[in-house]
Amino acid sequence: TGVVTCKNVLDLNPEDIKRTFDVNIISHYHINQAFLPAMIERHYGHIVAISSNCGLFGLSHLGDYCATKFAIIGYMESVEDELVRSKCSGVNTTIAILGPLKGGLNKKVTEIVIPDSVNFLPANICAARIVQGVITNQKFLYIPKTYRLLEFVKSFLPYDAFKAILSYVLNIHDPNLKRNRLRKPVRS
Repeated sequence: TGVVTCKNVLDLNPEDIKRTFDVNIISHYHINQAFLPAMIERHYGHIVAISSNCGLFGLSHLGDYCATKFAIIGYMESVEDELVRSKCSGVNTTIAILGPLKGGLNKKVTEIVIPDSVNFLPANICAARIVQGVITNQKFLYIPKTYRLLEFVKSFLPYDAFKAILSYVLNIHDPNLKRNRLRKPVRS
């Protein structure tokens, strides 16, 4: 659901960052500015934005991607608040927070970031749950629901304790993953 570079933050170049932000978050502004006025006028519509587990917690080699997924959540909460404050009835929002999808972003993600032991979600199952979330007007939709629990746990645990739990749940402590090897910056 978007663009991901899978680079260490020290290796990202301005073009990588711009492309990731343009596709993953700036596009939401353009789409909503194009379609939201008609929805408001008709008092009918539903805006769905796809975020990810990376919008709840940052992960190595996904700095640009995580930033955009955090941004989607903040942006959509702002859109929802504007609709409520302007007493605009009939236009609703849903933020879908997804885990890794089968056939998702690219192979590089699985080589660098996500271990083989992680269960990838079938896209058709996620799509069906998102449609159900729209029908039932859910503001936040966590797929799988484990991410809702992780977000809750993050809110009260010390950061190091949360990261230990996250590492266990996502099985991201595997030393064979390239993501666990930080490139040493070159000093000039």
